[in-house]
Amino acid sequence: RDGKVLLGRGKRYFVPEASDLVTGTLRRVAGGHMEVVGKAVGKVPLRIPPAGMRSALAGDTVAVRLERPRKKARLEGVNEGVVVKVLERARQEVVGRWLVGSGRPHVRPLDRRLKITVTPTGSRVEGQPTEGELVVMSLDTVDPTGRRARGMLLERLGQAEDPGVVERVVLRLHGIEEEFSGAALAEAERLPGAILDDDLEGRDDLRGEPAITIDGRTARDFDDAVSAHRGRNGNIEISVQIADVSHYVRPGTALDEAARSRGTSVYLPGICVPMLPERISNDLCSLREGVDRLTWSAHFAVAPDGTVSGRAAGRSVIRSRRRCTYLEVADWLDEPRTDW
Repeated sequence: RDGKVLLGRGKRYFVPEASDLVTGTLRRVAGGHMEVVGKAVGKVPLRIPPAGMRSALAGDTVAVRLERPRKKARLEGVNEGVVVKVLERARQEVVGRWLVGSGRPHVRPLDRRLKITVTPTGSRVEGQPTEGELVVMSLDTVDPTGRRARGMLLERLGQAEDPGVVERVVLRLHGIEEEFSGAALAEAERLPGAILDDDLEGRDDLRGEPAITIDGRTARDFDDAVSAHRGRNGNIEISVQIADVSHYVRPGTALDEAARSRGTSVYLPGICVPMLPERISNDLCSLREGVDRLTWSAHFAVAPDGTVSGRAAGRSVIRSRRRCTYLEVADWLDEPRTDW
């Protein structure tokens, strides 16, 4: 898969370094050309002409045989090659528009880097898509020219103007999974809801600090809090608390794998795809008002001239005093009070 060992003719294996093959990733560059990028390519661009694509698509990891560059390529200072083998497909499915017109149904991908037409060979959903409907197709086979493919109809997303369709298309285009695996959900449900005595060992008890959260009015998870008070020499002593996700998500677990595959929570209009199941993101690691929560805290002092000193950080436990919104905090700053 990584291209370190290749299968050649006669079922013999070899390493690319012992041949005239190089491995890398296909990408489309300015002007519409396809080039191979990767450590093995070197500094001179390696271009793949249309006739040398051999069913490869943009984003695929490929093994390429170097060819004698044509005159135009030599003048442009680039090498040329032919795809010998697709080592790994960048995508197993595509999102596109269902088109019929006066001919046979086909799908044109929304990703403009994919210059292919996908012909449906079957369907796993009910009903026939309508003209222009957005659908998800599998990529089962790609012809040698890289222009035509075949696949199954996997999902009907709806027309672009339908509510929620654009958001679902964006998630599909970027491969963002909305559902968690059963193993990850089971791990999350097994986590204890209460903070145990062992959990407090080695943590600073900051439950007496007047920490507050400040988020948008419609926010659902509260993963950071802040507290401040006057210190010596006019300094302001500040503590920032972050939910201690690492206490619940341990390396090598199904929860860790789910979080790594997402990398971050994804926010779209009306949709939030959390990095972790709601049991963690909206409960155990949500710094709710009046509830004890495990955190990491950063402490520092800000002087009247803005300089920062006394940095320190460590594990802690806090209890948020109030769930505040940006608008009300802005009002407080505009009209400071003497009595809180």
